[in-house]
Amino acid sequence: ACYNIGFDEDRSSYGGANGTLFNWSKDGAPFWGPSGITFPRGGFSAFLSPNQNFSVPIIDSLEATEWLDSQTNLVTISFTVWNVNLNTMAVCDLGVEFTASGTQRKIAQITLQKGLRYLQAYDKFLAAVEVILVIYFLIEFVWTEFWEIKSEGKAYFTSFWNYYEILIILVFSAIVVLQIAANVIYVSSDFNLPTTEYGDYILLNLLQNTVQELLAFFILIASLRAIKFFKILPYTGNITSSILNTLSDRAFVVFVVFFLYVLITFSMAYHLAFGFTVTRLGSFGNSVLTSLRMITGEGTFEEITASNRVFGPLFFILFISFQSIVLMNMFIAVLSDLYISLRQTDAAYWEMYVTKHFARSLRNKRRAEKFITWVKDVVFAAGRKIKQTGSDLQDSINEGVK
Repeated sequence: ACYNIGFDEDRSSYGGANGTLFNWSKDGAPFWGPSGITFPRGGFSAFLSPNQNFSVPIIDSLEATEWLDSQTNLVTISFTVWNVNLNTMAVCDLGVEFTASGTQRKIAQITLQKGLRYLQAYDKFLAAVEVILVIYFLIEFVWTEFWEIKSEGKAYFTSFWNYYEILIILVFSAIVVLQIAANVIYVSSDFNLPTTEYGDYILLNLLQNTVQELLAFFILIASLRAIKFFKILPYTGNITSSILNTLSDRAFVVFVVFFLYVLITFSMAYHLAFGFTVTRLGSFGNSVLTSLRMITGEGTFEEITASNRVFGPLFFILFISFQSIVLMNMFIAVLSDLYISLRQTDAAYWEMYVTKHFARSLRNKRRAEKFITWVKDVVFAAGRKIKQTGSDLQDSINEGVK
């Protein structure tokens, strides 16, 4: 990938006597560089082979014709390795980013995926389980939420947990759609390509990894959903209600906003002061993550001190003193004070919540009973109609015989 002074991607041909030796192509995939920059798909690419007699002359030719020049910002090597014994496919992306200051930052992205699928009986069993889970999810979540929205109307959107249920449905729906897309690409892919041809499995690997990450997120939020069921139990209900009310209290939310504001302010200062010399502060996002790690005790004191012996220790002392010592202790104090004050008044609210939940369960039970009764009536009516049709047909046959 080549970028000119204005930081716009330069796709014009270059190299050789007439300047057309290297041409831009859309091969490859978007690449997330070590500095936090996402490079778009495409670039000036060359195909290599595991055969050294084929690849070494190509590399020598690229070096001799100055394939890398002053505008080169990123060089990547993408290849796929398949372990037949483990039936595992590894998509490897190795990259070197040349920053504006002339430094080189290296990164390696290696992701593992299953190779051939749905071959053994166990794989087919898992596929059947996936289909059953999708059907169960449609009946248990989607159908239930649809009836709740229909019965409660606008009042449905006044509860936090209802939005939480919608989030679960959206995440699971995204998992199903992406998994179907990955299966379609898998079926249409050719896994028997010779080593002289490039097998582009990047999109398949990207979809499969996204499905796994979304599945992990789905399991997390679905497990946290069980917190609201702890509110029903007699021993954990009152405590759970107090904790949830404390976290949603206005005073606590305001303090969290102030806490994040100070954190983002120091992160911005770290990035502006040391972003060009300290890798972990190279982007604003990495600077925020590094600041959070500093709160937990994992600091970058040596790195920022080596970068600047005056402002490095000064910024570190200010951040630790204000953020870690003062604000963290205030955070615990505010949380404890709110919990104690709300703990005394949540007993009555908990009893009201249990009563309301019990009444809601009765309504859902009656709704389910009505649905089952309707299904039975439809089935019995269809059976009676079929029986009557058979009787009429038999009478017509008997009359014809006479």
